[in-house]
Amino acid sequence: MVNVIPFSFDRHPVRVVERDGELWFVATDVAEALEYRIAGDMTRNLDDDEADTHIVSTRSDNGVEQDRELLIINESGLYAAILKSRKPAAKRFKKWVTSEVLPSIRKTGRYEHPDADAIRAEMTDVRAALTDTAVKNAAWDLINERPELFLRDLRLLVSWDWTGQTQAQVIPRSAVVMQSDQLAGYVGDRFGPALTLLPDIIEAAAKRLGAAVCLPHLREHKDE
Repeated sequence: MVNVIPFSFDRHPVRVVERDGELWFVATDVAEALEYRIAGDMTRNLDDDEADTHIVSTRSDNGVEQDRELLIINESGLYAAILKSRKPAAKRFKKWVTSEVLPSIRKTGRYEHPDADAIRAEMTDVRAALTDTAVKNAAWDLINERPELFLRDLRLLVSWDWTGQTQAQVIPRSAVVMQSDQLAGYVGDRFGPALTLLPDIIEAAAKRLGAAVCLPHLREHKDE
């Protein structure tokens, strides 16, 4: 049985072909996500068993569906392409595929998105929680128009300020979430952040540490 599973990375559509129990990725989609110039630049050095072709149903810009023979690469070819890419997106793409997409497919047989009713119910719960804590955003009008885009991969960072008020911040889909004791290992990993991002990471870590030190004093001041 062949199953084509669509998903997206940083707004780039990426299709996964499940064929005979093995996962294959459409090469042109992966090349665009990893910022290769063309798919051929990415696949020319792959082993013969890492690339193949497959008939995939595609939709043209004018809405016409047609079957096309597309180049596909398996997981081994995918990791080889990631290793050869020098773009910052490659590290995030590998993290996203290995930690979210592949586990989801292997567990359920598909990359799951909540149905419309579940999305609207969850959005109502989130809205109520935010309204109760007076955390409001003018973007709700846009969210109401396309709720599935907002909550499909929604991650929220929920915290409490020194007054006890709840604060909620949307975590970008491309962000890597970790505990403080994991930061050093992530920075030292060869698939970790680009060197150009280290100053921003250091600054953010310093701010979080400063807030952690100051918060108890602010609470003491509030209680006086």
